[in-house]
Amino acid sequence: NQPEDTAAVIKDGLLHTGDLGHLDEKGYLHITGRKKEIIVLPNGKNINPEEVELAVMKQSAFVKETGVFLKDGILQAIILPDFRKMNDAGIKDIEEYFRWQVIDQVNRKVTPYKKILRFHTTSGELPRTRLGKLRRYQLPDLAGERKTAIQDEPKIREYQAIKKFLEDETQQ
Repeated sequence: NQPEDTAAVIKDGLLHTGDLGHLDEKGYLHITGRKKEIIVLPNGKNINPEEVELAVMKQSAFVKETGVFLKDGILQAIILPDFRKMNDAGIKDIEEYFRWQVIDQVNRKVTPYKKILRFHTTSGELPRTRLGKLRRYQLPDLAGERKTAIQDEPKIREYQAIKKFLEDETQQ
């Protein structure tokens, strides 16, 4: 009973769900995400956040949940640590662990524009729908003002010049 919505998803007799995926060499279909969840960076590059989230989850058993989002023009992540496992393993400095053992390691493996430049930790569950899907639009607010940058940038002139050059080169 919604002809406009129906016309938007049924084209040429086919249902366009908005799912993204690929066929493997054996002809199996693999769903990799949703078109509406693609993050478009300021430089125009597209990122499937689920791909980056999966990389973070695979990096450490101490990541209970994670969500990737764009805020302030940079790719960020929020992580719900598995505090019990971390405590059992004797990890005391959670921020340092995630900075070096998770985020830094993921950033070494992904293409440069998919690097997580800031991360946040939370002690509460990430917001989800009744069906268990991540409410990605709520993540920037959940991250709040508490920011954990990957590293402090030097203020020296040479560093700033090199940084500007690299940013200009990667924008193209």
